Amino acid sequence: MRNASPRKATRCFSFELPNANLDQAYLRESQLTGVHFDHAYLRRTALEGARLWGASFVGADLTEAQLGSTADTDSLGGQLKEFPAADLSGANLSDATLTNAYMYDLDMSPLEPNTSDPGALRDEGRTNLSDANLQYAYMIKANLRDAILNGADFTCANLAGADFTGATGIEWKQLENEAENLSEAIKPDGTTYVQQRPTLRWYSEEFEPAMSFSFSEASWLPTRETTDGLSIVDLEGNELTFSNPLRAVDPSNLSDPKEVPAPESAE
Repeated sequence: MRNASPRKATRCFSFELPNANLDQAYLRESQLTGVHFDHAYLRRTALEGARLWGASFVGADLTEAQLGSTADTDSLGGQLKEFPAADLSGANLSDATLTNAYMYDLDMSPLEPNTSDPGALRDEGRTNLSDANLQYAYMIKANLRDAILNGADFTCANLAGADFTGATGIEWKQLENEAENLSEAIKPDGTTYVQQRPTLRWYSEEFEPAMSFSFSEASWLPTRETTDGLSIVDLEGNELTFSNPLRAVDPSNLSDPKEVPAPESAE
């Protein structure tokens, strides 16, 4: 995670690109401080390493935009050159669409107010994600310190290791219900979240007597089930078998099996 101290704001540009079509544009490492991209189209646009302090993306479409650090090459299939994440400190992303956006290690921490140009900053320099659509966004290690999150949708987003310290406008329970992964994320109160593994329950359908199993993770899988036998196997191939023989036979002559009473020790 980057240094969490606020960025000092510089005078913002007055450059405006509302409703512009910048789909799949190459804007890596661009200096775009304070630029207005309101309602623009930036789908699959390459923005890694771009400086976007105080930029405005109100209602913009950043579906599958590449904003995160490419140091996480495993998820990108490898890169010839590594780029840092874009810097969206103090940006306004309210009502923006960031579905499936790549936001690994993205910096959305607040800007420090600039006394020489107070009008350049909104929301006291905080990044605004109000009503943003972040469904399926890849936000591992994203810096969301002090961000405004009212109405933001994190359905199926990967937020492992993300920093929400001081963030407002969202209940943690909502994130638990929506996000795909919150492992090691830092909650608004500064504590680290420990994600509980979901409990999976499986019920037998044929085996008698009826049985059920609870697993903390999907590491055991039923493979065979009959009325008198049940086998489950783990991911390493180890097998656990339960049996309930319907009858007992004399083992001394298996070529001509004869049924005998069950042993007294059998339950």
